[in-house]
Amino acid sequence: MSNKSHINDDDEAQAITSDKPNQYEIRPMNETDLSIVVEIEKMVWSDESWDLEDFSDFFNDPLSSCWILENANSAQSIVGYGLQSLPDNKSLG
Repeated sequence: MSNKSHINDDDEAQAITSDKPNQYEIRPMNETDLSIVVEIEKMVWSDESWDLEDFSDFFNDPLSSCWILENANSAQSIVGYGLQSLPDNKSLG
């Protein structure tokens, strides 16, 4: 796996590439994923992280979508997550 850094005026980003096909997969989140998602959230956001109840509420909201990024070649297969929410038109009006 090669690791390349690209630096611009504002920040630094890392692009990670791999020679292994289909190493990463995005799939819908399952309720059983929530505990691992909370662990990742705490590592990234510390004191500002959401807890299990916050994620559970978001997960069960019909206007929300939750996604998992998996690495098939990792001991811990869940390596990331994504959240998406549509606005509730009733609250806009």
